[in-house]
Amino acid sequence: MDLNLNELAFECLKAHPGKEYSVTGLAHLVFDTYPAQCAAIRKHHKVVFETDKAFEYQLAAQIGVQRKSLLKHNEVHIFGKPRKYVYDPEFETNGNDKQSAEDSSTQTQVDNSDEKSNLSEFDLYPILFDYVRAEFNVWAKRIDEKKSTKAGGKGWNDWLHPDLVGLEVFELTWEDEVKKCLKESGDRRFQVWSFEVKRKLDVSNVRRAFFQAVSNSSWANLGYLVASEIDDRVWSELHILSQLHGIGVIELNTEDPSTSDVLPAHEKPSLDWKSINRLAKENSDFRVFLENIDDFLKTGKVKEPDFPKPKT
Repeated sequence: MDLNLNELAFECLKAHPGKEYSVTGLAHLVFDTYPAQCAAIRKHHKVVFETDKAFEYQLAAQIGVQRKSLLKHNEVHIFGKPRKYVYDPEFETNGNDKQSAEDSSTQTQVDNSDEKSNLSEFDLYPILFDYVRAEFNVWAKRIDEKKSTKAGGKGWNDWLHPDLVGLEVFELTWEDEVKKCLKESGDRRFQVWSFEVKRKLDVSNVRRAFFQAVSNSSWANLGYLVASEIDDRVWSELHILSQLHGIGVIELNTEDPSTSDVLPAHEKPSLDWKSINRLAKENSDFRVFLENIDDFLKTGKVKEPDFPKPKT
């Protein structure tokens, strides 16, 4: 069976009529149902995915960006925020209005506008903190730009500080013998994540926000732009920018973070130490973060008190 990704997604939905899937759930179903076809897609992708989970996030991103193609099938419906995908020929009789993805999302955004407008960017930090710990085993830390020096004058530190950084340790759940071998081998034992957070991305701010993330997150192994609301019209632009610059995107579902939409970042094998040194010179929070990494390398342990949950 030689099918493209949208057709694979359609066949999976059709095989489970009436069952609603998040985009990440649908991607996982496609990956499990069509291993050979997914292996072919993975092989010919210009990005090398080191884990199946990273590749599934890529599938989810592609399904989300190209969701209009799925709507060409009359039995497929995409609704809600976060979006749900369902194959149901009798969708109208199930108490839902038959709408396109854009119409449905717009309606949902209007319905939830009061609730979401009450969330500030700072309110998103603890939600993101919990999400990356649960989903990626990343220990996040808030970087407060107010703790930076002002020695360079006005504008010197613009677009320098990520909102959060994170430490992902590969070996935390591994056997002691494997940990010893890894340590002796000199191979990389951890990677660093960086997050730029915005409350909302739309046509008026998407490029500025993205290149701010490029500026303050591209030094890390993985850099992400995070927002709780992303206008449907800018997803295709984000996909293009991500492919060009490697920064990933997370649409953080504040009510159910596990269903957040993710456009995966391109992993970099090495850190940009010159940029790290520049940030360390300016910000005390970041220097503490580096001390936490050094402590892990010396002890082989990550201490939870070193990574406190941000306050709103």
